[in-house]
Amino acid sequence: MKKFLVVPVLLMLLAPRAFADLYQWKDKDGIVHLTNDINTIPAEYQDKVKVFKTTPRPQAPAPAPAQVPAPAPSGESAVLYGDRTLEWWKEAFNRKNQEIGELQSSIAAKKQYVDLFEGGRRFGQMYGATEVANYNKYKEELPEDEKKLSSLNDELDELRRKATSAGVPRYLRGE
Repeated sequence: MKKFLVVPVLLMLLAPRAFADLYQWKDKDGIVHLTNDINTIPAEYQDKVKVFKTTPRPQAPAPAPAQVPAPAPSGESAVLYGDRTLEWWKEAFNRKNQEIGELQSSIAAKKQYVDLFEGGRRFGQMYGATEVANYNKYKEELPEDEKKLSSLNDELDELRRKATSAGVPRYLRGE
């Protein structure tokens, strides 16, 4: 099963320029770094930089007093996208992507088991009660799992749609 690693990302959104290009690179340990100042990127990673062009995001109307969220900590988390902080959007995308990844891994493992079982049976392989029970269970679960995966993908699309209209940066939306 794939394990998703939450990669620490450094954003410098409170720089003097309101709208700056963002630069991303991965170091030798596989850690992804993000900055808005190309001069801070080590020379050895300059040729591996991805550039994200930023555009001004539309100003969202102020939320009604009942919807005002609790004060956010200082730094990038204090910036609101819609009525949510950047940290909330990160967590929402991470949770949804992790849930989808785990279900995809589970579906792949079940399909592999079913394929191996059916292939062995075609060649006269004899199976015990446990293997037959697992086969029957997986054959029954696969359509439900695939339906749930489709639903999760729809939820991710809806989250992306909401994030887009809230002005959440593209890299966070997975685009």
